[in-house]
Amino acid sequence: MKKSYWNYFPITLVIVSGFLMGGYLSFGIHYLKAFSFIENADGRLILSLYGVGMLGATTYCARFWAKDIEEVVYKNENFLPHFFDFIGYLTLILGGGITGVILFLLIKTGIGVSTTSDASKITLTGEASVLFAYIGGLFHFRVQRQLGYIIDKIFKESKTDEKKDVVSQQDSDRDHIVANK
Repeated sequence: MKKSYWNYFPITLVIVSGFLMGGYLSFGIHYLKAFSFIENADGRLILSLYGVGMLGATTYCARFWAKDIEEVVYKNENFLPHFFDFIGYLTLILGGGITGVILFLLIKTGIGVSTTSDASKITLTGEASVLFAYIGGLFHFRVQRQLGYIIDKIFKESKTDEKKDVVSQQDSDRDHIVANK
C-alpha cells in the first residue's frame, strides 16, 4: 500500500469529527437539549459521558497525530501513514467513549459498594462524572490494561487449584479408560 502525506487528510477529518461529535454529545445534550426524545436522565447522562470520553480519546489522538507528523516531516519519511490508518484513529475515539463510560460506572459502583449497600443511590457531581469520563477516554489504553490486570487477578487460579484440576483430570481419564475396556 502506498504511503503518502495525503493519507493525513482522512486522519485529520476523523480527529476534527471526533472533537465535533464528542463536543455535541457532551455539551449539546446538557446545554442545548439535543436528543430531547431521550427522556431518561440516566440515559442522557451516559450519552453525554460517552461524548466526554470521545473528547478525551480525540485529545489523545490529536497529540499522537502531532507527534507522528513531526517525526515524519523532520526525522524519517518512511513512517508516512497508509490509507487505512484513519480507521485506527476512528476506533480509538469510539472506544475511548466506551472506556470513559465504563470508568465512570466502575468508580460510581466502587464508591457505592464501599459506602452503602445500594449503589443506585450514589450520585456523583457533574464535574466529577465528566472528569472520570474524560480520563477514561484520554487514558483509554491504560484503563483497559489496568482493568485487564484486575480481571486476571479475580480469575487467577491458585497453584493448589491447578494441581487439583490436574489430579481430577487424571482421575477422570483413568475412569474413562477403565470404562471402555
